[in-house]
Amino acid sequence: MSKPAEISTPSDPVSLAGKRGFPAFGWGLLPLLLTLLVLLPTLGNGFVNWDDPGYLLKNEMVRNFRLGEIFSTSSVQGNYHPFSLLSLAFDFALFGEEPFGFHLHNLLLHLLNTWLVFRLVRLIFGRDQAAFLAALLFGIHPMHLESVAWISERKDLLYTAYFLLGLICWQSYLRSEARKGLLYGASLILFAFSLLSKGMAVSFPLILLLLDFWHSGRINWKRVGEKIPFFALALGFGILSILAQGQGNALQKEGIPLFETLGSAGFGLGMYLLKALAPFHLSAFHPYPFLPNEAAPGYIFITAALVLLFLAITTWIFRKKREYTLGMGFFLATIGPVLQLLPVGIAIYAERYSYLSYVGLFMLIGLAFQAVWDRFQGKRWMVLGGFGIWLGLLGFLTLQRTEVWKNGEALWNDVIQKYPDDFYGYAVRSGIMQEQNQPEKALADLNAALERNDQFAEGFHNRGLILMQMKDWDASRRNFDRALELNPDYLSARLNRGVVFLNINQPQKALADLDQILKQEPNQLQARFNHGLALRALGRSGEALTDFEACLDQNPQNLRFLLEKAWTLMLLGQLEAGLQVCDQILVLDPNQGEAWYRKSLALADLKRFPEALECAQNAQKNGYILPKDFLLSLENLQPH
Repeated sequence: MSKPAEISTPSDPVSLAGKRGFPAFGWGLLPLLLTLLVLLPTLGNGFVNWDDPGYLLKNEMVRNFRLGEIFSTSSVQGNYHPFSLLSLAFDFALFGEEPFGFHLHNLLLHLLNTWLVFRLVRLIFGRDQAAFLAALLFGIHPMHLESVAWISERKDLLYTAYFLLGLICWQSYLRSEARKGLLYGASLILFAFSLLSKGMAVSFPLILLLLDFWHSGRINWKRVGEKIPFFALALGFGILSILAQGQGNALQKEGIPLFETLGSAGFGLGMYLLKALAPFHLSAFHPYPFLPNEAAPGYIFITAALVLLFLAITTWIFRKKREYTLGMGFFLATIGPVLQLLPVGIAIYAERYSYLSYVGLFMLIGLAFQAVWDRFQGKRWMVLGGFGIWLGLLGFLTLQRTEVWKNGEALWNDVIQKYPDDFYGYAVRSGIMQEQNQPEKALADLNAALERNDQFAEGFHNRGLILMQMKDWDASRRNFDRALELNPDYLSARLNRGVVFLNINQPQKALADLDQILKQEPNQLQARFNHGLALRALGRSGEALTDFEACLDQNPQNLRFLLEKAWTLMLLGQLEAGLQVCDQILVLDPNQGEAWYRKSLALADLKRFPEALECAQNAQKNGYILPKDFLLSLENLQPH
């Protein structure tokens, strides 16, 4: 590599290509073909139970294409990224719940990004071989599989596409004397689009400064000043991202000491650097190796110290190489926001965060390949052979791991295999077992999770739900008790404990839990409904009726709410009003057996026995199990 004074950027890098040897378009086409070959199996994969339900399968604003809500909702799964949700909404409109279309869209975006990496690196350095290797690494690297194979990570693919396009425009802005205003404006707009796809794009202005430095060898105040609109956008979206993560409970509530936070950030940085070259022990989830109330293990700090030493040594060695400043600066600036300096979630690092960041490292590897390629012109087959073996291993590993993302069960089986002593994989897999109607396996997974983390409030709550479904009321209540000990504000645990109290005929205790919920959330529908049941069990049917009517104000055609209102009216002696509600139910659903039975009771009390008998027979026809001898007693009351 050359000294700074000798570095020049070609005025027309396109002209360097295709003069001899392999044509330029071939260097750009090969990464796309090889990437497609490696990632093609992802098209046969399904959804997973990790964010896919929240972003797509159970997200009504996406399923019903509610454009206003997509842009106005400040937090979905702890993020604000309306362009990504809009992209998923388009797919849902086209493909419904068929995962093939979503995976195809992801793969096409990844191929586009691979091409954009080639174009950007070639535009910066003017070297086909360097751009080829950077793009190929980007396309097939195992650390990038997560962003492609996981439908919910559409945001990675989109924000990277806009980010790279914005950088290409900026590099053209630096090199061109014409259309300066147009290129500047295009870069700013593409940056805004990238931010609207994912908040991680906030590092864009820093990369612009790095490109300025690469172009001219210095950064002056004029250069900084022209970035003010970019920094203003970055600041605004950065604040919005933090607020969204707080609303989505993504920010860790437990405080991790500053020294351990810094050590964890250094450890994560070391893993990203190391796995760029040797992607070992891959997993969808990499947990903290210590709980918030535990001391961090020593290897965390050793790794962090080694990373700092590596950066110091390489910075000293390559201090006069603008290529190193650009490549390593790109990596550090884009990975910095996700190094857990502000702890988010329970993963110490995540493979998807390397998606854009590795472009900087791949630039450097591409330039190293270019240097070797140029140096050993007579032995290029050896160069290709050496790099080819490494690239082949990377591609094989990526191809192999496409099976891991086939479905949620395969995904979490892999996580548990990699981290058998961590609680989280078992906890998530238990949800899959529940969906598959295998409560015993779900319970076993939750038991395993809670053995590994006895401070996991959500685990106690979920185990309580399973035990409640098994009608083990006492064990269920104990689990809800424990969840509330760990988190007194856990409203779902309080609500479900109230349901348990109703089922074991302790309505006064149920009322205490439900009152507490309704003080905080007066419109909580299930709490209001169960509050009505508790009041009625205590003989306070008039107050219960008010609760059921409040529920019907929110959901006027809910059959359960209507049934309980009808029964409560009958208990209050308002038989005709109760009959009217039963008729309302039977208009909505003529096969509602319980409504026929309630109507039969009211008609019998009104001594309209023939009608009561007919309603009872309809109830039985529609699968409602009548009390013993109920039909016989009505038949005996018929007029002769």
